[in-house]
Amino acid sequence: MRKAPFVIGTVFFIAGCFGVAGSWIVHERQTRAYSQGPRVSAEIAGKSFVSAADGSSEYLIDYRFQLPTGRQTEGSTPLPKPLWEKLSRGDRITLAYLPEEPTRVVVPELGKPGVMLPVFVSAVALLIAVLGAAIAAASLFGKSRDGA
Repeated sequence: MRKAPFVIGTVFFIAGCFGVAGSWIVHERQTRAYSQGPRVSAEIAGKSFVSAADGSSEYLIDYRFQLPTGRQTEGSTPLPKPLWEKLSRGDRITLAYLPEEPTRVVVPELGKPGVMLPVFVSAVALLIAVLGAAIAAASLFGKSRDGA
């Protein structure tokens, strides 16, 4: 057994498995927030635009709202550019959240969270897991270079 490829393969395999599971856990929580979460009118505390080197961009709002317990919750969430452009600091937006995780919010007017993102992330993560398993297996069952 060659140790370095085994460790690298194992890390890839574990990361891939976490990626598959994580993408579906996040999707389930967002879907539950959309379908079962309480609605709240949140104040827009700020707006920001993030541009990445690869040309992608994200339009974010910072929000705050008060929970039924009286505690204030703050966070940020991405919005599509047309909606982001319509909103200003101090405006209000309806959010749905999970009571046990109030910073997990969705914007109900955008509709139910789609399934394509977790499918894509799962596919990529699965490839990473399979690659990792193949590397680890090859290090276990392959012949060593020194002939031993």
